[in-house]
Amino acid sequence: MKCPKCHKEISDNAEICSECGERIVSFETKATPITPVISLTPTPAPSIIENNEEKTSKGKYMVAGGAVLAALICIICIIRLMPKETSSSNSDMPTELETVPISNSVKNEIPTDLFSVPDELLETGKSQITKDTELVDGINNLAEAMHQFAKEAEEAGDVSLASERIEDAYDIYSSAVIQHKAFLEKQALSGAIYSQILLELDEAISLGNDLAEKGYAVNMSLLKDSRSDFETSYADKVITTFDEFTTRETWSRTEAWNLMSATADNMFDKSDLDNPIRLRYAYALSWWTQKQIETELSNGTITLKGAAIKIANMIDIMDYNPMMIQYYITYMNAVGEDCTEVSNAYNEIVEHIARSQGIRIGTDIDLPHFWYFNDFVNHPVDDVNGVTQENRQWIRGRMGYVTFIKK
Repeated sequence: MKCPKCHKEISDNAEICSECGERIVSFETKATPITPVISLTPTPAPSIIENNEEKTSKGKYMVAGGAVLAALICIICIIRLMPKETSSSNSDMPTELETVPISNSVKNEIPTDLFSVPDELLETGKSQITKDTELVDGINNLAEAMHQFAKEAEEAGDVSLASERIEDAYDIYSSAVIQHKAFLEKQALSGAIYSQILLELDEAISLGNDLAEKGYAVNMSLLKDSRSDFETSYADKVITTFDEFTTRETWSRTEAWNLMSATADNMFDKSDLDNPIRLRYAYALSWWTQKQIETELSNGTITLKGAAIKIANMIDIMDYNPMMIQYYITYMNAVGEDCTEVSNAYNEIVEHIARSQGIRIGTDIDLPHFWYFNDFVNHPVDDVNGVTQENRQWIRGRMGYVTFIKK
């Protein structure tokens, strides 16, 4: 064979040309492929590689190895960024890609505009309740603000967001309702005022109950105490005012009726016959009816029998006032009508009271000054002049069997 460089004849097994020193590569050597070794650390280059063909092959292998190395590095990075498997013992620990839970302080933070509308209503109401002329509007605005606070918090999914606002607003609202109650109590006594005050107190307590059911700690004690005291205190005022009439020299039938007709509605259960306000109402009605009859007889719009019939149709409402029974007998006798049954019942009443109470109506006490509304128990105006509860029941029972002419 010949040297590939100087072309001198050399032996087939020669490894170096004796003439020029060229290294001879055998066919087997050329044909043996070089297997690349991929390593994460650089591999030192061979000390002597001068053949251009080998240099080219080596460069290709280095490029391929670098590409593989880069791919491996990318895979490692991806693996590190992937969520790690966790055991049951530390399942609550966040992984590198897990979202860290929001703290309670951040979670409960109130959006700045969540309560903007009810906040404005609250401020408006607080301003209005400082003026008597706007007090009712202020109360209504405070109530509406609380409704909206609760609604917005519920829609936000956390009722506690409105807790402080609602609880403070309800305290202000309660005070305003009590303030309006005091304002109304200064007005003339009337059943309408009585009903209005009770209505407002009941509505305020009802609102408090609704808010409490939703989880708000509202304080209703002031309203409940005020309502409990009001029913008794207002009734006492009416009774005391009526009883004051008995101290006057002249009994004012008109004044007594105006007071009782204005206050009677809604102030007592009509089935409670011994209610002190009902007794006074029946007594005032008796006197007012007699005054009307006197006027009608005077102007000729009613006859004597008509007057008796008018009394007969109202006698049970007037609680069988002996004065009105006596007027019925007088009118019927005046027109020649037989009223023996009623007269006998009246005489029995007089005798029964005389025996049981020691006073005789018409002798010891004249009828116009017989305080038939006084039961000696509930707000007594006299310790002698009146009818005991037992005798009042006896009179009702006795007169229930008496027939009055009613037409």
